[in-house]
Order: sequence, then structure tokens, then C-alpha cells
Amino acid sequence: MKKKDDFCRESNHFLKSVCLALCLISSGGSAVYAATLQTEQTTLTVRMNNCTIKDVFDHIEKNSEFVFVYHGANIDLHRRVNLDVRDKSVEVILERLFKGTDVEYIINNRQIIVRRNEKKENSSLSIQQAKKITVTGIVKDTHGEPLIGVNVLVKGGRTGTITDMDGHFLLNEVSPNAMVSISYIGYKTEEIALNNRSSLTITLTEDSEQLDEVVVVGYGTQKKVNLTGSVSSVKFDEELANRPITDASQALSGKVSGV
Repeated sequence: MKKKDDFCRESNHFLKSVCLALCLISSGGSAVYAATLQTEQTTLTVRMNNCTIKDVFDHIEKNSEFVFVYHGANIDLHRRVNLDVRDKSVEVILERLFKGTDVEYIINNRQIIVRRNEKKENSSLSIQQAKKITVTGIVKDTHGEPLIGVNVLVKGGRTGTITDMDGHFLLNEVSPNAMVSISYIGYKTEEIALNNRSSLTITLTEDSEQLDEVVVVGYGTQKKVNLTGSVSSVKFDEELANRPITDASQALSGKVSGV
């Protein structure tokens, strides 16, 4: 008889435990359903022009039970937007607010957690870094003749080259929106935006001032453009006017390399 009573007590305890577990599961499911239902049923009208993200947050908090949680250093709260939505859920409003950005949000009951999507940011950065192109081209004069030894440099970087015997050049790992500078003695320097182009044909025009410039050498005068050696220049008024000078070599001593 005693064993039968013990069995009954154990059975009752087991049934109570099962009932309690079912109640907890049911109440938890109801809480999740209630939170989801609250998000869907809470609708707002937002009509704001040239306002900041922070202004939109304040408006939503003022007109609903939602509270925003975020780190100001990771979110651009001063970004200006225009919003015109009527009777839309908070989720729809946030989708429009952060469309095309690396910001994501999580709605947890009455809390809206806003944060930067680091995976999306790193992915976008990797795509930009990987998007490099190879640029080829040819440099000619106004008569269509190829120019040899023309300097071709990418502005703002260390990438550069010179044209070969046929006037051709090649640049590797260049940003598709880079600026390319083309310079050559006796010709006007050109600066060209690539604008996603990978092939260029460049015509340089003569610079009459540089072509006519002459340099005095030990055996006469030559045009600067025809010189094969290096050329140094000294400004008399700035560097020599206040120095006691007895001969030309003394005047140039310390001012020109090799003298």
C-alpha cells in the first residue's frame, strides 16, 4: 500500500513539472508574438525635410514606446535625410532611413539597437581596393609621330612609366578614376581623367616658349630642348647680388653642382 502511495506522489510531481514547462513555453511564445505584433501594429507618420538621423530618432521615441540604443561614434547622426511616410511601421521607416548604407538595426521588444554592419563595410572596402585596372596608351605629337621617353605619372600616387620607342606606355594597378599626367620637354603637360578608360591616345602640343629657350654652354648656345646634359640655373638678384665677386667661377661656387 505504501509503494502505491509513493508511486502516486511521483506521478503527480511529474505531471506538475510537465504542466509548468508547457506554461513557460507557452508564455515565452506569447511574449515573442506580442513583441512582433507590437512592432507591426505600431505605425508612425514621419514628414521631415533636411533633418538629421538624430532628429528622426527623437521623433520616433517621442511618438512611440521605442527607445534607440546606439554608439554615436559608429553612426553618422548628423547625416541629413528627407522622409515622407504615412502610417508605416517602424521597421519600414528604418529600412528607408538606412537604405544604401552600412548601418543595420535590431528590434528587441521596445529597444531598437542601431549599429554599423562591419561585414558589409569591409566587403565594400575590399571591392574598391580590388577594382584596379591596367591602362595602356600611346603618346604622339601633332604630326602623329610617336614621342619617346614621355613621362606618364598617376597623380597622387607612385605609379609611373615612360613611353617606349613606339610611344607606347603601360600602367598597372591604377584606380579607374585616377588622373594621369603626361609631360615631355618642349611640350605642354597634359592631365587626363581616366573615367574607367583602359586605353588612351594622347597628343601633345609643342610649347613654343620652351622650344625657343636657349642655354649658354662652353662652346656656344643651344636650345634647351636639344641638350643631352643636365642644366642648372641661378637667380642673380636672389643669390649673387650681395656677394663679393671677382670672377664667374667664384660667383657660381656652391650654387651650381660641380663648380
